[in-house]
Amino acid sequence: MAIGMDGYGLTCELRGLRKMLRAHNMMVSMIRSGTIGMGVREFLEVGDASEFARIAEDKDLVIRVDPLLLIVHHGLVFYINLAKLSPEERSSLMGRLRHKMVYVRSVRQARGITDLLKGLEGGRS
Repeated sequence: MAIGMDGYGLTCELRGLRKMLRAHNMMVSMIRSGTIGMGVREFLEVGDASEFARIAEDKDLVIRVDPLLLIVHHGLVFYINLAKLSPEERSSLMGRLRHKMVYVRSVRQARGITDLLKGLEGGRS
């Protein structure tokens, strides 16, 4: 909004900024309290390879953490255990999803990038 000579525009602009700041502060407090988290907490196992492939069709990314394949969809994680599939099913599924798959070698837990870096430095000694 343009600021008018009478200052009315400035008043409206400040009200809008105050609302945005309040919303931002509320989100920060919710994240810090754990009400809103970056992690996903619901995991749904899919038993059939064709159903898993159907879920993965419109997704850009399939995460592979052996023996699991995972897809994040609207706050839920769908997964399939590759060890439970026949060799033919496993091969077919891997072939269909190869272009979307990212292989995760290890999983680490950290509160932030600083904690992650400290953990990595501690592992080098």
